[in-house]
Amino acid sequence: MIKQPRGASGLLCPYEQCGKPFEKPVVLMNTTQIGRETYYACPHCQSKLDVTVDSGDASKIFVAAATTPVVKTPENCKHGFGYLRLLDDSSEIPDDCAVCPKVMQCFAKKT
Repeated sequence: MIKQPRGASGLLCPYEQCGKPFEKPVVLMNTTQIGRETYYACPHCQSKLDVTVDSGDASKIFVAAATTPVVKTPENCKHGFGYLRLLDDSSEIPDDCAVCPKVMQCFAKKT
């Protein structure tokens, strides 16, 4: 797990599939399980992040990958993980994709 410090241009997503810069992580809530979990995530790929602040200098923020990402297609997916990323901007999102719990990860996955 490599921690990436906040640089002049902000933070970088530590996941290879994303790697995009951002100013601050978003806070997400996983409501798909009992005992909802709230966590920091990359605003681009929605992947879970471990965020730490230097105890000596609060302006030093570090982000690290929370776990090794496992790209897993939902069991009832008809299109394959990453399908939404391939759609044109003018295309409609299929109804089954709109209610999928992995819709943001599917859209953000680099192919």
